[in-house]
Amino acid sequence: MVGGLLLYGLHVWTQDPLPVDTPSVGQAPATPAPEANAPVAPAKVVETETIQPRHFGPTAKDQSSQRSPRQRVLDADRRQYLEWAQYPPDSRPMTDKQVDILKAHIPPAIPMPLNPGTFEATDAQHDPTIFVFVGDKNMVSEGQAITLRLKVMRGDPQQAQSRIAVHKLKGILYAGKGALAEYAFYDDGTHGDAVAGDWEYSTQAILPADKLADFAGSVFVSAHFTYALPDGGQPAERKAHARYSFQYQSAIPLQFTGRFRENMVDGSLVVQAGIQVAQSGDYFLRALFEDKDGEPLLYADFEGRLHQRQREVPFTLFGRILKQNAKGGPYKLMRITGHLRQHKTMPPKLFVAPIEGGYTTRPHAVTAFSDTVWNGPEKTRRMAMFDNIEAIGNKQQ
Repeated sequence: MVGGLLLYGLHVWTQDPLPVDTPSVGQAPATPAPEANAPVAPAKVVETETIQPRHFGPTAKDQSSQRSPRQRVLDADRRQYLEWAQYPPDSRPMTDKQVDILKAHIPPAIPMPLNPGTFEATDAQHDPTIFVFVGDKNMVSEGQAITLRLKVMRGDPQQAQSRIAVHKLKGILYAGKGALAEYAFYDDGTHGDAVAGDWEYSTQAILPADKLADFAGSVFVSAHFTYALPDGGQPAERKAHARYSFQYQSAIPLQFTGRFRENMVDGSLVVQAGIQVAQSGDYFLRALFEDKDGEPLLYADFEGRLHQRQREVPFTLFGRILKQNAKGGPYKLMRITGHLRQHKTMPPKLFVAPIEGGYTTRPHAVTAFSDTVWNGPEKTRRMAMFDNIEAIGNKQQ
């Protein structure tokens, strides 16, 4: 988003000036701007506890009247970037509303219209049947079971009474080598089935390692079954199928050992996680932490090259986030997930073995952490880009 704003700022800055009575978004029509503005000194990176916009006039109140509409667009872009750049890109605050991050490891259970396998061409009756077919994992490795669940419904998918019975249900595993295995489904409280007789069918599938030796890539299970149309519709029994795709890996490139240690670095808390690297390469790893009350706190990323000889990987809990949380430690690890990037080989990602919980930091006091905003080469370049855009605009006025 920041990159888009910068491109937009550059576009509007370098075009012919708008009429001075053209209002910017959320602004009253501007008073006429001077024909020329003196060049402005380069911006300095903010290092105080409170983010402040730059002032281009005697007072903040005068700034709006002295800036043209295009200048105010650039000012807004700069302020928005500074607000985002309080924290480094690899350590960001998190709330319970960021479900895309909090639940990234959970495959979504999305109701879909049922895709009939075969039916009578003369049957024009509307079929409102939908299904949910989902697994409990995005990736399975050798010897690991995946639990698959199927429910077929009419009406509200959140209501159990909307489910309907299916018959002749079986699951067939497919990979690059064709059909590899067949699985039975259960509705009796076993094999991963939560409640017996509720018309939600489950199986716990272990993929055949001998048929998938040295394999890494996408596989899927296709559930084949029959069901009846509503209100006695014809045909009385309709064939259908549903598919769930996931990744299988015969080998795991990295595993976490469960050993952790921590230390303070420049007012931030750094947690070192023990690792065993089976395959060297470029990794992306993400650790999620919650505060002592169990509320989502932040996510910390590691992105870089790891070698087989490395035994730890660092995750930074940025001091300003912990300071603003104002609760103090301990902080709890929720999970770590990630993958190895493959640049010339398929699949493009090999998933690491995730770890759930397993570490709680020491009870640090809030006063131990720094409230200083983040600064780094990337931020310096971005601020210089804002100044260059403004300088170009000043020359064209």
